[in-house]
Amino acid sequence: MAELMKILQMNQAQTMDLAKKLVKVGLEQAVGALPEEGKGQNLDVYA
Repeated sequence: MAELMKILQMNQAQTMDLAKKLVKVGLEQAVGALPEEGKGQNLDVYA
């Protein structure tokens, strides 16, 4: 049972890492796309 819990915990950590990377990439793409649309000037203050 302890081995199963260890595997589940590792899997959850990997899933969280992947989710964080996907969010980071998504934010970078969103911020990168905004200046082309002329909406990026105000966003730079928050970035």
